[in-house]
Amino acid sequence: MFEAAELGRKVSKKEFEAQAPDLRVKMLEMQQALRKCDFPVIVVFAGVDGAGKSEAVNLLNEWMDPRWIVARAYGPPSDEERERPEF
Repeated sequence: MFEAAELGRKVSKKEFEAQAPDLRVKMLEMQQALRKCDFPVIVVFAGVDGAGKSEAVNLLNEWMDPRWIVARAYGPPSDEERERPEF
């Protein structure tokens, strides 16, 4: 899955702001296309504190149709949950 990820690639703020309107339209189109499929889509954001997870989730909520998004936040695992593999 992650073989094609462009890790370490950075986009300047100016370049991002120029591309943002087109990216927003594409995100909405993808969301509508996925709604027509017969299966749910789950996106998991995981990482260390301060990695920008909440900023990414907030941006998705802002850009996409919120009627079709359910966001959940989970705190630290309990003792029982620590006995099992993550996710």
